[in-house]
Amino acid sequence: MGQFRFHCIGLPATRVCKVHQHPCDTLTFGTRGIIRILHGILGHHVTFYGSDDSDCDCSEKVVVNNSADRVRWYGHDPLDPHDRTGMLAPPMLADAPDYLEYNRRVIAALSDHLEPHDFLLFVGGLAQKPIADAYPQHQSVEWLIGYDGSCMPFRVFQTYTHMMYTYGSQGLGLGRDFDAAGFGFFYDPAEFPYHAGPKGNYYAFIGRPFANKQPQVASQVCAHLGAKLIVAGQGARQDGPDCVVCRDGTRLECPGIEYVGVVGGLERAKLMGEALALFAPTNYREPFASVTQEAAMCGTPSITSDHGCFPETIINGLNGYRCRNFAQYVEAAKLAPALDSKGISDRAISLYSEAVLARKYQAYFERLSTLWGKGWYDLS
Repeated sequence: MGQFRFHCIGLPATRVCKVHQHPCDTLTFGTRGIIRILHGILGHHVTFYGSDDSDCDCSEKVVVNNSADRVRWYGHDPLDPHDRTGMLAPPMLADAPDYLEYNRRVIAALSDHLEPHDFLLFVGGLAQKPIADAYPQHQSVEWLIGYDGSCMPFRVFQTYTHMMYTYGSQGLGLGRDFDAAGFGFFYDPAEFPYHAGPKGNYYAFIGRPFANKQPQVASQVCAHLGAKLIVAGQGARQDGPDCVVCRDGTRLECPGIEYVGVVGGLERAKLMGEALALFAPTNYREPFASVTQEAAMCGTPSITSDHGCFPETIINGLNGYRCRNFAQYVEAAKLAPALDSKGISDRAISLYSEAVLARKYQAYFERLSTLWGKGWYDLS
């Protein structure tokens, strides 16, 4: 097994932390995970560049920002542990004040740490392109693409659906043999433990509560069935005993609906694991919908739309149901609780545990390393 050196670049608005320390977004959670995979599991040398209060198991941490910088950039620290409502993610723009300063600091720091044939790892797309442009002799890789604006020479996509959407939207008509897709996401099963006990009396919606995620579908189905719905995510508010108002004004109304704010770590796993099913009726091109596989780890099926990634990730009657009208959502809500919860958990672990993804990433970087030699024609 080849051993490599990686330089993992963080994002200015986040810190890398354990999932149970504070609710964090997918990219933050993912950055900690990729470091744990590359360094902790595979034994590579990984240098992380990011906030001073980051907590990750790396070979070396290079501090490029701190909480005072976040306050200056955003008006307050979005990582305040006492903030249960969360913050809308700031725009990821290379010419925004946060990225201008952050990128300059990373470029300067890299000059003291880079060696030949090192990999640069990004998760910010165009916002971090100036860093890659400063070091064209190194291989710059976007390792977890579930967003728009990917641009690096080498890319790993969460799903084939999102890869083909990206190629189409960017006019990339020719094959890119040194990209990869279908990696999904990676989880430590201990952070999303299987819930073997009895289920609760509620369905769950966990995610950004605004219209395109269609939480209103979840509330309408629960109202029709007389079932309870618990809503978790950034920026909504309870408006009386039977109503939750989303951040875009969308109203969710059903008897006993409850908004619990941003939920992270084992609290999040408990909420998922005890739910009868998770609603993810997203109406836009969902790249991977990590929350559905988090729930699956806990043994909970998902009820989703039939758009975006879901035809790849949700198999009707196995780990959930995909729907295209209200009647199908109602029927799915009736059927989903009877699915094999242990089978759902075992399948998710077999596809998306850190140990499984470690093998995929190792093979991918082995393939990229051939580009310093014969590349596509390498037969070793």
